[in-house]
Amino acid sequence: MKRVTAEQNHFKKMLMSWIIILLMYLLIGIIFITFGFLNATISGVCLSVIPYLACAVYLIMSPERYSGIFYISALIIPCCIEKVLLKGLKAMHTEGKLALLLNQYLSFYNGVYIMASVGISILLVIIVITAKKKKF
Repeated sequence: MKRVTAEQNHFKKMLMSWIIILLMYLLIGIIFITFGFLNATISGVCLSVIPYLACAVYLIMSPERYSGIFYISALIIPCCIEKVLLKGLKAMHTEGKLALLLNQYLSFYNGVYIMASVGISILLVIIVITAKKKKF
């Protein structure tokens, strides 16, 4: 039987946190696409808060305690990757229904969304680190 090293455990926990963020992001996107585009502000707020909040709750509830760099990597790196991917999607010049869907869906993507979601991610890292210090 193989023993799981600490590095493998860190990697698994990091991967799981990124998967939670991705799945929440996709779920929110599917809900907004399925039930119509209610409002660009509402979709932007939901996409900038809910996935990272779910990841923060997962990290707080886990019994392990990691370094601050781990929590930064778990929350801020996916936030930055998301912004780059959305910028690429918004810059795509496609024709037809896909272009209409992308323009409608990504109408929330602007400077305020970028700064607010990065700020929320940083705040959640601070909350997770503080909660983990109090827990142990």
